[in-house]
Amino acid sequence: MGRLMKFDKYIDIPFVDGGRDFTGVDCWGNVFLVFKEERKIELPDFLELNYEPDWAKHGKNHILENIDENWMKVNDGRYKRFDLHIFLDEDGIASHIGIEIGDGKFLHALDGRGVQIGKMDIWKHRYYGTMRWIGAQNNI
Repeated sequence: MGRLMKFDKYIDIPFVDGGRDFTGVDCWGNVFLVFKEERKIELPDFLELNYEPDWAKHGKNHILENIDENWMKVNDGRYKRFDLHIFLDEDGIASHIGIEIGDGKFLHALDGRGVQIGKMDIWKHRYYGTMRWIGAQNNI
């Protein structure tokens, strides 16, 4: 469980649409904050896309449309800490994202619950794929 302790400070951060700091985050805000704090990587905040309020509305896959050359898809199931798991909603839109923390668990922000630890086996019915940061600031 020691490996997971690093992420304790994020548990129960409130869910706030567009939030990007310890006062509140949405699911991308959680990724943004953890990468900034733990890896010293400044990811785009995507706030200029004006998700208002749900970034998966109107048939747009904002998560997938904004993954760039700094990321690679992980196909082998060998996840590393800080890999990003992408999940689909009932319409097949990539509407949720979480961060691999080890032991089949991921850190994610849920509306109404805040930042929580999820289990991959419970979310497998919504699982789309996993992305790994390979950008220039890669310092795992």
